[in-house]
Amino acid sequence: METILTPLGTRGWMPRDGRQTMCTLVQVGAHTFLLDCGTGVSRLLDPELQAQLQESPLTILFSHYHLDHLAGLAYLPGIFPERKRPVRLAGPREGFLSQGLRQACEQLTASPLSSRHYREFPFPVEIQEFGPEGFQVDGIPIAVALQDHPGGSVTLRIGDAVCYATDLAAATRELPLAKGVEVLIHEAWSPQAQAGPHSGLLEALDRTEKAGVSRLVPTHFSPWMDEAEIQSLATYSTATVKVLVPTEGFPFRF
Repeated sequence: METILTPLGTRGWMPRDGRQTMCTLVQVGAHTFLLDCGTGVSRLLDPELQAQLQESPLTILFSHYHLDHLAGLAYLPGIFPERKRPVRLAGPREGFLSQGLRQACEQLTASPLSSRHYREFPFPVEIQEFGPEGFQVDGIPIAVALQDHPGGSVTLRIGDAVCYATDLAAATRELPLAKGVEVLIHEAWSPQAQAGPHSGLLEALDRTEKAGVSRLVPTHFSPWMDEAEIQSLATYSTATVKVLVPTEGFPFRF
């Protein structure tokens, strides 16, 4: 089954140099997912993507609820003004993280922050909250694991296709959830090793190798990384791990 991965937003915290905040489109066979919903979701206004997604099943998976991962939720009525099919929002429940998905959606789309509440979107919105047990989407298992990050965040795994790990502490040793996947999408806050709540490319490479994954797509670049530094990450490829530097709006196929 072919996997198509299209980075839509790859910046953490704030946009810069044409790169938007966190959002990745993942198509696994006939199934369509968004990993997080930052400002990068605006790239779905591209006519080709519009044609693909207007009436296809769509699940948005949230790793956590910081604005660089959530703000694009408010854009969805403008992106899908004539959509009839539901959009499923799936995210960690309260108690698994410090706050649940329903609370985050209520706060972001209520007045005065937004002019349209999510219950008033032009399409039905289904909210699914999950815990460490994960869940399934049309038979595809979605596995999750808690990460060390202020307020909490989770690693997400879509079947055996993709593992997504961003906003995780540099001290994290391994990512067991990544073992056996085709590609790991992992935070790279900088090319250097990090300390504190974020991980750099060196930590990402180490975890990728330990998980036995051969493809690493770095993402969640800090605002202080310029485009030349981001492009240079490809030179960190090793004998066992190929670093695939993303260009927003352009797909990888596996």
